Amino acid sequence: MYSLSCTINKYKNKKMKSCHKKVITVCKPKRKKNIIIQKKVVKVSCPAPKVKVNVTPTPGPQGLQGAAGSTGLTGPQGPAGATGATGPQGPVGATGLQGPAGATGLTGPQGPQGVQGTTGLTGLTGPQGPQGPAGGISSFAFLCSTEEQIVAAAAVPGGQGGAVTFNNTVISATALTFSPPSDIIINENGFYNISWEVFPTPGNSAFGLFFDPDGAGPTVATLVPCSNYGTAAGNNPYQGQVVVQLTAGGVLTLNRIDSMGNVVLQNAIGGGTPTVSASIVIEKLA
Repeated sequence: MYSLSCTINKYKNKKMKSCHKKVITVCKPKRKKNIIIQKKVVKVSCPAPKVKVNVTPTPGPQGLQGAAGSTGLTGPQGPAGATGATGPQGPVGATGLQGPAGATGLTGPQGPQGVQGTTGLTGLTGPQGPQGPAGGISSFAFLCSTEEQIVAAAAVPGGQGGAVTFNNTVISATALTFSPPSDIIINENGFYNISWEVFPTPGNSAFGLFFDPDGAGPTVATLVPCSNYGTAAGNNPYQGQVVVQLTAGGVLTLNRIDSMGNVVLQNAIGGGTPTVSASIVIEKLA
């Protein structure tokens, strides 16, 4: 069985009735019949349906969009996708800040010497320096003896025997003075050039310089190194010389250092010609 569903629509101030087919299912018949009716406009009087039917209405105009609903809960994370292909290399980034300096490394081996460079230009002449001290020897002394004298032997070879005496002096010095008959007093620290000479009788003899750094103090006088000279013949003058550093307050003497018995320093040769029996020259160098 079928029926018509009619609606009245208002279109451009005109009322129009439209009917649509509908299928009505009743209990009595055992099968359904679909009847297609072409749409047409008729004026009929349709009784109200007495049974529930499914009607497909004609959609009306679309209404306004409703307000957006609240965001639903986040669904569970899906499985990781496959790794994509490597993209092209990006542009080089800006240079970063310089890092702190690293620890100093070990010193490497010395390299070979380079080729000598060319000689540089001669520099300007410097200013003249201050005037130096006056040249020459400012402090010196000469001592000699014109007397014959017996000089006692040393107790042991190389020991300090009797001292040579002097009766004539020429002194031009502040660095030293003479205390007769044998002591030469050193007044200034410095280096001294000393030479001496003796004229002994025939036989063995040896002489040397002794220095006592504190004069009459408890320190014992010692032989000045390299100032000791001697002879195994005698009857002829012989010399000794040395350069030595001496300290102020000390006492210098010329002594016999052999132990071979008495020795006489002669003041004359055959025929009575007078000679110097002993002499010493001292110069302060610096």
